[in-house]
Amino acid sequence: MVTTDIDTSVDVAAIGKALGKDEGPGVDTQDPLLRYSREVDRDGVKAMIRVPNQHQQDRVRKKSIAARTRAVRECRDEFSDAYLNIESMSEPMHEHDDDTLRTFLLSQHMDECMAQASIFITTADEDTHPQYAEFHSIDEQIIIYNHHLSSDDDGDSDEMVAAENILTDYSGVLKEVTREMLEPFELKYDAMDREKVLESVFRHFAKQHCDKAFLDTYNEWTMFFGTRKADNHSKTYWDSYEDMVDESLEVIEVISSEFNALHQGVGDPKK
Repeated sequence: MVTTDIDTSVDVAAIGKALGKDEGPGVDTQDPLLRYSREVDRDGVKAMIRVPNQHQQDRVRKKSIAARTRAVRECRDEFSDAYLNIESMSEPMHEHDDDTLRTFLLSQHMDECMAQASIFITTADEDTHPQYAEFHSIDEQIIIYNHHLSSDDDGDSDEMVAAENILTDYSGVLKEVTREMLEPFELKYDAMDREKVLESVFRHFAKQHCDKAFLDTYNEWTMFFGTRKADNHSKTYWDSYEDMVDESLEVIEVISSEFNALHQGVGDPKK
């Protein structure tokens, strides 16, 4: 299972009140929570995977935070394997000039700023930001454009042309707003001397290490709690976390892919 977003602050109960009903490791097979489940029966793997309940989500978060805390301590220990590995990744960056290093650091904020810019543009109040009003329906415009693009109709319809124009304008505005959001970071890095820039590069790789520790733990324990026996959904697929860790790569890949498919439907009771 691949998770790219480390923000796990979303209330699990938001995807169904049933999530808060099961306080233990089991699950009522009649629970509406099963709308957020998938039966697995392929490549010799038979199981049922589901969204962990509220009690289990709390445990997963605590374990993940603890893993990140341990990773932070590793990054501060000059004799730890983690520290030496981070040092080996950051040392080649010392060969670059200051401008290249600043550009590298700035690029690490690009995705986050672009996501924030998109949310701002598509939800901005029409009274205070009327220039963004046409972008509130950007998802609908994408659907319209893609529909016409894949249809067999000859020529471009007025609806498709209108959608294309809105998407083109949106792309330009998104770049502009993203650039504005990046400016504080750019000013911050420009004000740093080389030593501080190199320290920031090291911290960047250290953060990656800590985030990975969090995500790996989050994914592993989510898989453990969420994978149930095919013939008894109240029982976990593995008897212990250690059994899961020792599981064959082939089985883990099957279940991981099913978890990815499941998570794409979370939040939509119809899926």
